[in-house]
Amino acid sequence: MVFEKYKFYRKETPIARNGMPLTPKILKRLQKAGRPARPAKDTTVNVELVILRAVFNHAVAKGFIDRNPLKGVRLLEVREEPRIPVLTRPEAQRFLAHVKKVDPEFYDIFSIILHTGMRIGEVRHLAWPNVDLENGLIHVRPFEFLNPLTGQKTFWAPKSKHKRGKREIPIDPVVREILQRRRKSAGDTFVFAPYTDTNQFEKKARQRLVRYMKAIGRPDFTHVHWLRHTFISWLAMAGIPKETIMDIVGHVEEETFERYRHTTPEHRAGALEAVGLDV
Repeated sequence: MVFEKYKFYRKETPIARNGMPLTPKILKRLQKAGRPARPAKDTTVNVELVILRAVFNHAVAKGFIDRNPLKGVRLLEVREEPRIPVLTRPEAQRFLAHVKKVDPEFYDIFSIILHTGMRIGEVRHLAWPNVDLENGLIHVRPFEFLNPLTGQKTFWAPKSKHKRGKREIPIDPVVREILQRRRKSAGDTFVFAPYTDTNQFEKKARQRLVRYMKAIGRPDFTHVHWLRHTFISWLAMAGIPKETIMDIVGHVEEETFERYRHTTPEHRAGALEAVGLDV
């Protein structure tokens, strides 16, 4: 009953990040600032319940308690649809123009993601032997390299359940220009040095993305991975067959693809206008 009450408490009570209830004064201040406090989402409550269940399972395994008190406690039925922001083409152009002016290195990184749908880790580990400028292809494939920081060989492979994510991505003129320019001054096996800590690199990329998105008026766009979502959405809105998109971006299961495919409000409105109903 304690955990059943907890579910309802989390769904009905706006709370602060430290878990304490918000006072009426703070609630009013947030409302006035245009940031009204809200209770937790279904998915958030479910994540908390799963973590608690794992903690108590561990306690049972260690002999601290006899049974898991969450046994029989059901997760909430998720009714919310996750809404991931997607950039329109004018927004993407403004974003890249701003980044090019203030941060040329990350302009190249963000541009390649927006023009190929590659993951940030795949861009970070993009090696020159896998870049085929003559045929206009980027080969995403497993790669073994000698890390100069550790002196040890490291094996890296793109994420995928099948064939380690091997695929070929066509190079458009924007990506070709970036790769040709970097090729002239290349002093490494990789297009971008991959030797920094993965978490630090991705944290740095996200911090810069957030800063530059705020500068162009899109403070809601806060994840580098959403650039990949944007690319996939552009292809879908352009009418590219689903199988072709899945081949380019490295999705194997249709369920995974559907999570990434989004449309912009402008595209949805245009689709309705295309029907041409005049009642």
